[in-house]
Amino acid sequence: MNDDAKSPPEHAPGLDALPLEEDVRRLIVAQQRICDAPADAGAIRQLLVEMAQWVLDLDGAVLELIEGEDLVYSHASGILVAGIGMRVGRRGSLSALVIASGQPQLSDDVKKDTRVDAVTARRLGIGSMIVAPLRHAHDTVAVVTVAARESGRCTERHVALLQPLLQIAATRLERVAMSDEQRAADQLLMTIGEASREILAAGEPASQLCQWASRLLDAPFAVFLQPDADGNLVTTAQTGAPVAPMVLPPDKPSIMRSAFDSGRLQLIADYRNHADTSERVVEILDEAGLADTHSGAALPVTSGGKPIGV
Repeated sequence: MNDDAKSPPEHAPGLDALPLEEDVRRLIVAQQRICDAPADAGAIRQLLVEMAQWVLDLDGAVLELIEGEDLVYSHASGILVAGIGMRVGRRGSLSALVIASGQPQLSDDVKKDTRVDAVTARRLGIGSMIVAPLRHAHDTVAVVTVAARESGRCTERHVALLQPLLQIAATRLERVAMSDEQRAADQLLMTIGEASREILAAGEPASQLCQWASRLLDAPFAVFLQPDADGNLVTTAQTGAPVAPMVLPPDKPSIMRSAFDSGRLQLIADYRNHADTSERVVEILDEAGLADTHSGAALPVTSGGKPIGV
């Protein structure tokens, strides 16, 4: 779409026969375009900013994704294309107010509006603008800004037109997200089924277990330990980084020992600073080139209700 956003998409059949104002006509067309768009979140976001600029007949639009305390200009059209990829702090900005309140905001003269990031507005050539939330369920997940070069050009009517367009886009994006989540869940179930079959059929099931655990969790290392005749937990299989064999005595605390003895999963956010971490285990991992790893999970493996390994 060009800067002037004067080239409309195809009208819905019979729409020209309806007694509608031009901007309302455009809104209906834009909503239909978004409903009919392919199930691709990125493409829908780009279509949204293009349609927002076109419906409001302004000079540019941008979608800002929320990433922590920052906003990232991810999709844009018209004069705001120059901002794509830009990252700005949201604190103290008009966008921050929109995120906090969940309500759209109008700035009819950005030079006189203390809520506006004057540096960014000047850089992108913005004179007036509407900033509105794009919401998922009850949360604001992004901010859409539609802007004009001139001050005073953005009005409350623009705000009113933008909101139903954002609602349609939010609904479409939610459905795409749900579809993506379902596909991911289905794929995970298929992968787990494949893993189970291969482990059961393997000549060395412990080795297969390590390989699948590492693959499913995207972990650089997985190890299987079992008790020896003296009650030590010793390495019997592993995959990934070349980690030296481990021997964990029953009288010394360790995360893997806790998982084996309790029969419960031990999920550790930072095992290097955990009270039950064995210093020797940390040394072994460091020697294997895993000095940058911090989180881990120790999962007991049971048979007949009794732990046989971890």
